[in-house]
Amino acid sequence: MTLRLAAISFVLYGFVVFPDTRVFKLLTHWCEHSVLPLVGVHVDIQGHAVGAALVLVPVVGAGSALLLAAGRTARTVRAVNEMLRSRALGAGPGDSVIVGGPEVIVAAAGLMHPRVVLTAGALATLEDDELAAGLAHEHGHIARRHHLLLVYAEAVTIPAEALARGPGQVAPHVGHYCSP
Repeated sequence: MTLRLAAISFVLYGFVVFPDTRVFKLLTHWCEHSVLPLVGVHVDIQGHAVGAALVLVPVVGAGSALLLAAGRTARTVRAVNEMLRSRALGAGPGDSVIVGGPEVIVAAAGLMHPRVVLTAGALATLEDDELAAGLAHEHGHIARRHHLLLVYAEAVTIPAEALARGPGQVAPHVGHYCSP
């Protein structure tokens, strides 16, 4: 959560606060007009271009994060769809899909058409009232579109992860939510 807040703060600071700071003005409010000796070429460099580049850094970062999040989401979607195709045993209670496995899992899965997935272990282990509560809870996630919130959280976490790692360091990412 701290990384997500750091990423949001970074982008907001870059758009809203930084252009009004003294540092920004020092970086952008200057002009250099010179003639290069021996060649007679006029050089005109303005700090306004530096300012434009500085303001674009969060824009480029946010755009890159969205593209990376879209790629990660697509990869996760394919993996979950493949898992459901290969392990689905059939329809379950409450418009759910049953997959094989002894684990007790009740989860919402899906991005475009989310659905509740539960394991055979959950059907065998949970009491009827526990199963009904689990199904209602997961249907609540779907009704409130929490799967879309997770995609947004992924997008804002990417720049914060990059800032935390430092330049030139790439960390592998494993999708931490189940969303086809």
